Amino acid sequence: MLDIEKGAEPWINFFNINSFVNGTLLLLSIYVIGKKFGPKAAMLLAVSPSVAFATATNFDMWAVYSGILSLIYLRKSRDLPSALFLAIAISFKFYPVFFLLPILIYFERTKLINRGSRYL
Repeated sequence: MLDIEKGAEPWINFFNINSFVNGTLLLLSIYVIGKKFGPKAAMLLAVSPSVAFATATNFDMWAVYSGILSLIYLRKSRDLPSALFLAIAISFKFYPVFFLLPILIYFERTKLINRGSRYL
Protein backbone atom coordinates (compact mmCIF):
# COMPACT_ATOMS: atom_id res chain seq x y z
CA MET A 1 0.00 0.00 0.00
CA LEU A 2 2.69 2.50 0.97
CA ASP A 3 5.31 0.79 -1.19
CA ILE A 4 8.22 1.54 1.13
CA GLU A 5 11.26 -0.12 -0.31
CA LYS A 6 14.39 -0.99 1.57
CA GLY A 7 17.32 0.79 0.01
CA ALA A 8 15.12 3.17 -1.99
CA GLU A 9 15.87 6.85 -2.14
CA PRO A 10 14.72 8.51 1.11
CA TRP A 11 12.71 11.15 -0.73
CA ILE A 12 10.65 8.46 -2.46
CA ASN A 13 9.69 6.92 0.89
CA PHE A 14 8.92 10.38 2.27
CA PHE A 15 6.70 11.15 -0.72
CA ASN A 16 4.83 7.83 -0.38
CA ILE A 17 4.22 8.26 3.35
CA ASN A 18 3.30 11.94 2.96
CA SER A 19 0.84 11.19 0.15
CA PHE A 20 -0.79 8.39 2.14
CA VAL A 21 -1.22 10.49 5.30
CA ASN A 22 -2.41 13.56 3.37
CA GLY A 23 -4.85 11.44 1.36
CA THR A 24 -6.22 9.99 4.57
CA LEU A 25 -6.65 13.49 6.01
CA LEU A 26 -8.40 14.57 2.81
CA LEU A 27 -10.88 11.70 3.08
CA LEU A 28 -11.42 12.51 6.74
CA SER A 29 -11.99 16.18 5.88
CA ILE A 30 -14.52 15.27 3.20
CA TYR A 31 -16.34 13.03 5.68
CA VAL A 32 -16.43 15.70 8.42
CA ILE A 33 -17.56 18.43 6.02
CA GLY A 34 -20.24 16.14 4.61
CA LYS A 35 -21.46 15.24 8.08
CA LYS A 36 -21.58 18.83 9.36
CA PHE A 37 -22.49 20.88 6.28
CA GLY A 38 -24.09 18.43 3.87
CA PRO A 39 -23.09 16.49 0.77
CA LYS A 40 -22.92 19.55 -1.48
CA ALA A 41 -20.12 21.10 0.58
CA ALA A 42 -18.30 17.76 0.72
CA MET A 43 -18.46 17.42 -3.05
CA LEU A 44 -17.04 20.92 -3.50
CA LEU A 45 -14.09 19.95 -1.34
CA ALA A 46 -13.66 16.58 -3.04
CA VAL A 47 -13.50 17.92 -6.61
CA SER A 48 -11.33 20.94 -5.88
CA PRO A 49 -8.17 20.71 -8.02
CA SER A 50 -6.10 22.67 -5.53
CA VAL A 51 -6.96 20.21 -2.76
CA ALA A 52 -5.99 17.25 -4.95
CA PHE A 53 -2.67 18.94 -5.76
CA ALA A 54 -2.00 19.79 -2.12
CA THR A 55 -2.59 16.17 -1.10
CA ALA A 56 0.40 14.99 -3.09
CA THR A 57 2.82 17.81 -2.48
CA ASN A 58 2.75 19.53 0.86
CA PHE A 59 1.50 19.64 4.42
CA ASP A 60 -1.55 21.69 3.45
CA MET A 61 -4.04 19.02 4.48
CA TRP A 62 -2.77 19.15 8.07
CA ALA A 63 -3.54 22.87 8.18
CA VAL A 64 -6.86 22.43 6.35
CA TYR A 65 -8.08 19.66 8.64
CA SER A 66 -7.03 21.51 11.80
CA GLY A 67 -8.69 24.68 10.49
CA ILE A 68 -11.92 22.79 9.75
CA LEU A 69 -11.95 21.35 13.27
CA SER A 70 -11.30 24.82 14.67
CA LEU A 71 -14.30 26.28 12.86
CA ILE A 72 -16.54 23.36 13.83
CA TYR A 73 -15.65 23.74 17.51
CA LEU A 74 -16.16 27.51 17.25
CA ARG A 75 -19.63 26.89 15.84
CA LYS A 76 -20.37 24.68 18.88
CA SER A 77 -19.18 27.50 21.21
CA ARG A 78 -16.26 25.42 22.45
CA ASP A 79 -13.55 28.07 22.39
CA LEU A 80 -10.62 26.20 23.92
CA PRO A 81 -10.55 23.28 21.43
CA SER A 82 -11.24 25.75 18.62
CA ALA A 83 -8.29 27.96 19.58
CA LEU A 84 -6.08 24.88 20.03
CA PHE A 85 -6.88 23.52 16.56
CA LEU A 86 -6.41 26.97 15.03
CA ALA A 87 -2.99 27.20 16.68
CA ILE A 88 -2.10 23.77 15.28
CA ALA A 89 -3.26 24.86 11.82
CA ILE A 90 -1.16 28.02 12.01
CA SER A 91 1.87 25.99 13.10
CA PHE A 92 1.64 23.92 9.90
CA LYS A 93 0.94 26.78 7.49
CA PHE A 94 0.63 30.52 7.95
CA TYR A 95 -2.60 31.12 6.00
CA PRO A 96 -4.97 30.01 8.83
CA VAL A 97 -3.92 33.17 10.70
CA PHE A 98 -6.31 34.94 8.34
CA PHE A 99 -9.18 33.08 10.04
CA LEU A 100 -8.64 35.32 13.08
CA LEU A 101 -10.17 38.46 11.58
CA PRO A 102 -13.52 36.82 10.65
CA ILE A 103 -13.57 35.07 14.04
CA LEU A 104 -13.06 38.36 15.87
CA ILE A 105 -15.75 40.01 13.72
CA TYR A 106 -18.06 37.12 14.65
CA PHE A 107 -17.38 37.68 18.36
CA GLU A 108 -17.91 41.43 18.00
CA ARG A 109 -21.20 41.12 16.10
CA THR A 110 -22.63 38.58 18.52
CA LYS A 111 -21.65 40.79 21.47
CA LEU A 112 -19.30 38.14 22.83
CA ILE A 113 -16.16 40.27 22.85
CA ASN A 114 -15.11 38.77 26.22
CA ARG A 115 -15.02 35.33 24.60
CA GLY A 116 -13.09 36.84 21.70
CA SER A 117 -10.41 38.25 23.96
CA ARG A 118 -10.02 34.88 25.67
CA TYR A 119 -9.86 33.21 22.26
CA LEU A 120 -6.76 35.19 21.36
